[in-house]
Amino acid sequence: SWAVTDPNPLDTHTYEIFLSADSGSTFALLAGNVSTTVYTLDTRAYPSLYTYRLKVVATDTGEPAMKGAALTPVFNIINSLSPRQFSLLKPLEDSFPSVFDLRFSWERSADPEGGAVTYDLRYSTSPGADEGVTVPGLTQTNHTPALNSLLMDTQYFWRVSALDQYARKTESAVGSFMLRRAKAKTSDGLMTVEILSGLPAQGYIGFQDAMATKRSALELAGRNSESNRLVKLLSAPAWEAQIKDIDGVSLPSSGVSARITYAFPAASVLGADDNALADIQHLKLARLNESGGRWEIPSDQTVEPVGRQVSLTSSGLYVFSVLASISPAQLLSGLTSFPNPFAPGKDTARIRYTLSSDASVRIRIYTPLGDLVRVLECPHGGQGCGQGTVAGSVNEMTWDGKNGAGFTAANGMYLAEVYAKSAAESRRELLHLGVLK
Repeated sequence: SWAVTDPNPLDTHTYEIFLSADSGSTFALLAGNVSTTVYTLDTRAYPSLYTYRLKVVATDTGEPAMKGAALTPVFNIINSLSPRQFSLLKPLEDSFPSVFDLRFSWERSADPEGGAVTYDLRYSTSPGADEGVTVPGLTQTNHTPALNSLLMDTQYFWRVSALDQYARKTESAVGSFMLRRAKAKTSDGLMTVEILSGLPAQGYIGFQDAMATKRSALELAGRNSESNRLVKLLSAPAWEAQIKDIDGVSLPSSGVSARITYAFPAASVLGADDNALADIQHLKLARLNESGGRWEIPSDQTVEPVGRQVSLTSSGLYVFSVLASISPAQLLSGLTSFPNPFAPGKDTARIRYTLSSDASVRIRIYTPLGDLVRVLECPHGGQGCGQGTVAGSVNEMTWDGKNGAGFTAANGMYLAEVYAKSAAESRRELLHLGVLK
């Protein structure tokens, strides 16, 4: 719109409207013989530019006709849709990230016109997430804040704005999370550690991918588990739970009591051919015995079928994972030997068995003719050879291939009689051993 002044009050006026796309260097006629002082420019018909300018030329009805012109400032036309909607990924409510793993991440947005999209991240202790810290101009869909820059045990709110090159904006919903010293989840959200007591004053919960830090111990435990017919290893990740100071230095965790919860996703492939092993009721939390090279299944575990969760209270922190295990029906079961056959002097026969309670164990090794070759014994509840739990604990005794007189046994098959006796019952199992020098 515009206004006209004319010293000749009897004159009337008509107008011509011109548009320039190059800041006024050249103009093109938009409309002529306009009799009003208002003109509507449909900007949807023009490309997005910052160099538009309008010119209005007024002509009066006097004799001779007189003209006058006026120019607008340079202006822009932006025919752009806002970036597409997107969602926050993590951290979200109930995610409880470790202070060492805190990383904001969100879905990628897209510009309908194919242009670049940047992001502004805002997080605050205020519910609207409009105050606090702003991180502008991010080109990636994630951001890691400085370590220890957020308050512990405090509720945070955050949101992300996606902006195109014309500052058109689309905002995400507001997410919330809390950093806690005594509770944290692994980055995949599967395992939760909640400290019940014993957390050092300067300690924080941290996690390590055990496959990156304990690969050899995990591989050994995996090989040892293959001989246990009551246990099936799954595809679940193994996580090492730790206590660290804010600089990442590990602190002792032996005095810590913690609740460990592992949520096994329903869509995961268990890797078990046996339907019984794939049943949620048979999922067990296992901790890695690094020195023994095997997985141990602590007792007193709680299974929540609806949430596909299994939990236990642990004294100390370890490498944890989840596996499928069928509790033994009797005192002694799962009898195996590895390698079998074995070469005395090069190999040692590792005779393994599962006990459902503490017991004394005796192994008698015979020739096929019934002659006694060797006796191996473990006292009641002996470390690594006589310990049992309701869930079943794998124990082991070794035979070096020698008889009671210290001479190496001849090539051939031998019979091992394993006898276990607890306070409540006794059980005997037989196993064939091969000696091949």
